[in-house]
Amino acid sequence: MNTPPNINFTIRKIQTEQFAILENNFFHDAKVHFFFSFDFQIINSQRTILVATKFQFAQTNTPFLVGKVVNYFSVKNEEWLKFVHENQVIIPRMFMVHLAMITIGNARGILHSKTENTTFNQFIFPLINVFENIKEDIYFNL
Repeated sequence: MNTPPNINFTIRKIQTEQFAILENNFFHDAKVHFFFSFDFQIINSQRTILVATKFQFAQTNTPFLVGKVVNYFSVKNEEWLKFVHENQVIIPRMFMVHLAMITIGNARGILHSKTENTTFNQFIFPLINVFENIKEDIYFNL
């Protein structure tokens, strides 16, 4: 198994951009489906990678629990310069997998915290095989 490259970074910010419990859309006896997606952005001038995960729990295509969590990762300048190639920033796949796993973990904690002591706490952000979702390096045009 490949390991993430040794890249010096920090989590600068964790932001809950969206969170909603739509109680009227939830039925105790209906089947529940889970959906999630990733979105990646950079702020080149700040050497920052944004990793967002959106998630929703739904029944019959109607969401009842939705959220979006964004992590801001700052990369040390000398490390960032390794990513810059002419007019592109190329982030290595294994590093992005690592950042995505951290973001999912944070989203899982936020979901738990915001639903604690409610009926909706039974819905846990499941384990995700991020390796299957990020299959190559991520390219950003400058």
